[in-house]
Amino acid sequence: MSAKRAMTTAMLLAVALLGLNVVCSDDDSTTPTGPGDGWTAVNFADYSDLIGDIAPPLYTEPLASPADIDPMWTSTFLNKVFSEMEPMSLYSNLEYFDALVQEIEMFLVMNEEGDVAVDSSISEGDIHSYDVCEITELAAAVPIPTALQDVFGTTVTVENLATLDFPEMAESDVLQLGFTINDEEQAILAFERMDETESITISTLYYFCMDMADSSIQMRGAVYKDYGDQTSARWVYDIESVNTSEFAYRMSWYSDPEGELTQTMLGCIIGGGDKDVEFALKYREYKPADSTDFFADLSQEQVFGPNYAEGTGLISAFSAFVDPALFIVYDDMPSMLMSSPFAIP
Repeated sequence: MSAKRAMTTAMLLAVALLGLNVVCSDDDSTTPTGPGDGWTAVNFADYSDLIGDIAPPLYTEPLASPADIDPMWTSTFLNKVFSEMEPMSLYSNLEYFDALVQEIEMFLVMNEEGDVAVDSSISEGDIHSYDVCEITELAAAVPIPTALQDVFGTTVTVENLATLDFPEMAESDVLQLGFTINDEEQAILAFERMDETESITISTLYYFCMDMADSSIQMRGAVYKDYGDQTSARWVYDIESVNTSEFAYRMSWYSDPEGELTQTMLGCIIGGGDKDVEFALKYREYKPADSTDFFADLSQEQVFGPNYAEGTGLISAFSAFVDPALFIVYDDMPSMLMSSPFAIP
């Protein structure tokens, strides 16, 4: 969240939740409802808890590595996968996604019929919640950019779209949350495109879905960061629950030449298992990033026990999680700043 947006949001939240609610229907008309008419705040899931139930815990680099674990895992790869030290890591992206959803969540209310509205009781001076947040009902599935379809699928179905437009946002900035929330499922497709600095622009696409019947979850993300100097950073990840206690995870990150790098690079991680028993990870590296051949000498695979201890099982026992077909390759990543997938006239 930008500093200016954070300030505007804080101003809006400073006022107690009193007054009217505005419901947005298909034709964008509004119907005021008074307090006490059955409207309550929309509460999305606690994604950190849900992912934490299946994924290995937040990784911190140990003072000494177990003798049989290659130091590349403990000093590099695990930081990129499960720490908060690297921007492409699961927990860094989870924190970003959580903040994005919470920012929009604070503006929304829902009634017993499942209708969603902007909570117009939030205001500060001349700025009202309905001035910065708009709800639209979506009549068709949302198409996913072609490059991301192998990870996200071709389309995502969500019922409502919340679009935020703060006064200080640039014309090209976009902040949107498509969502479904009912007794059967909770699904979110979140898109953001913002200027991080005067020279850096970032675009993100996140998808989360939970089946309320069996609590199974899946979460996917794609990020493209344009540094404004013909270089970029990109990463795509996918985590989901398997059965009731296992997870499946894959993530790849792209780097342009910088420092010791003389050509583009793609690092790829896949794996899964039971975080409380054993799980396995496999790494591949491509230089240049769009190469079809990986560096065999740089490939790594490792079985881990709880809390990243050395595992005792065989990597072959995790064949379903480390199948090479699961790697996210260069063609599965965005090649430029992403545009909003929500085609709203």
